[in-house]
Amino acid sequence: MTYQANFAGYTIAAAMLVVVLVTQLAASGRIRRNGFIGLRIPPTMASDAAWVAGHRAALVPSWIGFVVVTIAAG
Repeated sequence: MTYQANFAGYTIAAAMLVVVLVTQLAASGRIRRNGFIGLRIPPTMASDAAWVAGHRAALVPSWIGFVVVTIAAG
């Protein structure tokens, strides 16, 4: 693999890690409902409870995505 391919893969893996961390923080209630970060779709923006529930539901898929991207970047 070339340097550029490794750099691109690692950059994508790092971005996916940020997604996972934001999802984790929002699911725990540490990031409150807002218009800038998190799952900003109408169902999750409807209430604080929906915000937390939506992020809890997204935890496992986001972790799976991170693992897949990290392995692919390897």
